[in-house]
Amino acid sequence: MCPIQINKYKHELIRNFSPFNNPGDIDGIIAGNDLDAILSSVFLANKFNWNILGFYDCNKFWYDSKINIREKIKKRRLIAVDLDISNYLIPSIGHHILKLEPSDILSGFEDSLNPNLLRNITQQNFTRKYPLGTIHFLRWLFDDEKSNDIFEMLCWLADSSFINAQKFSKNVKEWLDNFLKMDYFQKIFSKVNTKQFESNMQEKIISDFCKIKLCRDRGQTKSRFNSISGHQCRIKDPNIQKDEINKVMKYICNLRDWKIPKLSNYHFFQGIRNIKKIDKIKNEYLNFDEFLQSENIFSFAITYGNSINYTKFEKN
Repeated sequence: MCPIQINKYKHELIRNFSPFNNPGDIDGIIAGNDLDAILSSVFLANKFNWNILGFYDCNKFWYDSKINIREKIKKRRLIAVDLDISNYLIPSIGHHILKLEPSDILSGFEDSLNPNLLRNITQQNFTRKYPLGTIHFLRWLFDDEKSNDIFEMLCWLADSSFINAQKFSKNVKEWLDNFLKMDYFQKIFSKVNTKQFESNMQEKIISDFCKIKLCRDRGQTKSRFNSISGHQCRIKDPNIQKDEINKVMKYICNLRDWKIPKLSNYHFFQGIRNIKKIDKIKNEYLNFDEFLQSENIFSFAITYGNSINYTKFEKN
């Protein structure tokens, strides 16, 4: 697409997604539980003056103890960020693979944004899965201009995006060439597969990040040159980790001169999380949509080529 077509396409995406078209109808964000989610939620909180009212880690749904959470959901006053929620009452922005086949309807995602859905990428072509962070998608969507090198590298640390760019460079290049067309994304992509890039990231980001306890976690995936892994700021209990989450948000906001969102105390609903083989779903149900509806699935992701991770909540 030419620049005019791209701009028109992005305008249509914003116009058709109710929280962006009518931001005053949204009271706050339910965020995922990692660095990408914090980056993306802080970005949107500053853009639309939203609060962060809770967190969700696919096990527990944490929500501000001062609000009537059922009423907020019923009136569609929340937006889920860096999450894929299979409930039309909660508009969501995520980037997991959600379809088994192109014909899947996914009625719970009538009001959602997901780059895999936008490009009709399914379990059948899993290797083409969106490889970057929600923060990349949001910055592309809203034409967020380059700010500074540290913030740019932080975005590529989120979801280990720079490691994906090293290991799955062909797929990342395809997305940058044909969807996320931003010059400075391309410039960083051209540098990520170098020892110098990794050394700069360690010196300018990770050395400071490791001072924050929440950001010391390690991951299984390691970078090519300096074996960088993790630092994804996993949130397990926002009540216990509130000070640490605030430190991460302060670090982010200082890079962009943003306002730091205020956190609260939280209650939670406990979810029931399961894994199911896709072949078994196909054998037991007419189609994937019947499985999602009959099992009352709240959130899910096709994380591997042959299975689905999903969570549901007991009705009460």
